[in-house]
Amino acid sequence: MSAEAILRAAKEGTPLRGQFVSVALPRAALGGLDAREAVFVACDFGGADLRGAKLDGAQLRECDLSGANLESASLAGATLLVVACSGAQTTGAALARARPPRSEPRGAERSPASLRRA
Repeated sequence: MSAEAILRAAKEGTPLRGQFVSVALPRAALGGLDAREAVFVACDFGGADLRGAKLDGAQLRECDLSGANLESASLAGATLLVVACSGAQTTGAALARARPPRSEPRGAERSPASLRRA
């Protein structure tokens, strides 16, 4: 699947499902994206606007979220494997049950992200 499919889903508000490998969308406008249960591998979302994105149950493996805006995004039950998050804005993000083994959260702007059950 392609970057165009992700951009189209964000713009149209349609659910995005499937696997995405090596997709580059730095600084993309993806606010409100519904990518619940989607799988992202080696994708670049550095500096992207993901405010209000629904990433519940999604898998992000070896992805770059550095500088991304995840304000009010929902990542409940998401799996974050070797994800770069330096400078990411997660204020108000719901991270309940997110599984971050081997994530790199240092430098992420987290307060007051919700770690309670979503």
